[in-house]
Amino acid sequence: MSPRAGDAEGRMCAHLNNIPPPPRDTRHLPRHHCHSSSACGDGMPAAEKSEFVLVYSVFPNRAVAEKIARVLLDAGLAACVNIFPPMVSLYEWQGKLETSRETAAIIKTRRALANQLIETARPLHPYTVPCFLVLPVEGGNAAFLDWVRAQTAV
Repeated sequence: MSPRAGDAEGRMCAHLNNIPPPPRDTRHLPRHHCHSSSACGDGMPAAEKSEFVLVYSVFPNRAVAEKIARVLLDAGLAACVNIFPPMVSLYEWQGKLETSRETAAIIKTRRALANQLIETARPLHPYTVPCFLVLPVEGGNAAFLDWVRAQTAV
């Protein structure tokens, strides 16, 4: 679901921002050597240290996705933006199942640029509460990651 200015979706999501996230119980998750402060010195999970991230977002259509992608690429905040064909988003609003067509995108960048990328894209995005999810990259083709690093050297 992606709220748009002035519609029921935007009103619905506005109140959700005031709900605190549920507590995260991590006892059942496997432990990585970097989860202990003795291994890495700061106790931060390895994924939170990843140099690279993917930013997932959705847009009302391809034209808006491409417009924002070009701004991010021109600013050196993204190395590549994959824009997917339209998809259907389903969600409940006021007890009724709603359906919207949206275009998803995955934006490849570095963690250090993720906040600036979101701050740049947000005012250009037509939704009241746009989706920007930052997902860590735990590894990959070293040559490709070198290319992402070079493309985003701002």
